[in-house]
Amino acid sequence: GQVQCRAIRAEDLAREVPESFEIVTARAVAPLETILEYATPLLTYEGTFICYKSQIDETEWDNAELVAKHIGMKNVSRETITLPFDFGIREISVWQRVEESEIDLPRRTGMARKKPLSKVFHVKH
Repeated sequence: GQVQCRAIRAEDLAREVPESFEIVTARAVAPLETILEYATPLLTYEGTFICYKSQIDETEWDNAELVAKHIGMKNVSRETITLPFDFGIREISVWQRVEESEIDLPRRTGMARKKPLSKVFHVKH
């Protein structure tokens, strides 16, 4: 395989090479629903998104799951890990692209943060 390092926004990469990756991973760069929105248009059908974050509260998780349904993603695994030396709790969630998104992704650059899909789909926020 070939590896490239690029300094590019996820939305721009998705426009450049849409649905090109079998696996996408991210660590805590934004709320889970936003990271899902970034990852989805990069993934092939049945592609896998792996996310590593600190502990996710119930509202963030509910928003992510409900948004995921609208953008064609499904949660397939959620693991909670307690780090040693009191470094806290982390979660690894694994998602799979199972359908087409109900909306065109990626949205305009910056929209994922400025207007979260949970507000678009009237999910509790």
